[in-house]
Amino acid sequence: MTDRRLPTLANVSAQLAANNAKVVGCIDAITTRVDELAAAVAGEDWPKVQQLSGQLVEQGRGMGYRAVSAMAHRVCEEASRPNNTIGVKRSMVRLIGVCGQLDR
Repeated sequence: MTDRRLPTLANVSAQLAANNAKVVGCIDAITTRVDELAAAVAGEDWPKVQQLSGQLVEQGRGMGYRAVSAMAHRVCEEASRPNNTIGVKRSMVRLIGVCGQLDR
């Protein structure tokens, strides 16, 4: 029979704290990128909007936030269309809404 000891409460608590710190770090990284993207949208810097939203697509996907990735992709698509300021801003508002639902 193998010795199967239960982890101590301190070990479990430390692991939960470490995992929580990782999640908060991921969310902070995403919200920082969204802030940069919002500034680019406000300045109507469409090449930068496409660049930042493309990075956010990958970042969201890599961190497991598929909804963020999908909405960032939408912003990127909207920014690629000429004379589509309203479409970009509308998608940006939706992206911000999705980010507001991330768990902290």
